[in-house]
Amino acid sequence: TLLSVIAGKPIKSFAEGTGMNKIARSMPNTPAQIGKGVTVWCCTDEVGAEERDRIKEVLCCFGKTIFVDDESFIDMSTSISGSGPAYI
Repeated sequence: TLLSVIAGKPIKSFAEGTGMNKIARSMPNTPAQIGKGVTVWCCTDEVGAEERDRIKEVLCCFGKTIFVDDESFIDMSTSISGSGPAYI
């Protein structure tokens, strides 16, 4: 399973570039550096429940996690909260 934290790269680009079909995409925000961030993430249907649990476990190191079914919500959340907390 590939887990991406690269901003702006959709799952489709990883699938085309790697040939993999088990892909998770996430976008931690700046407080993740101190374990107080919020990471919105999604994954392909091929990622099973056990793998999703492991991905969530990794992402919880950054703070809270929010799973979304629709990848477009990652881009929306990034534009709203990606670096915004750095200015507070």
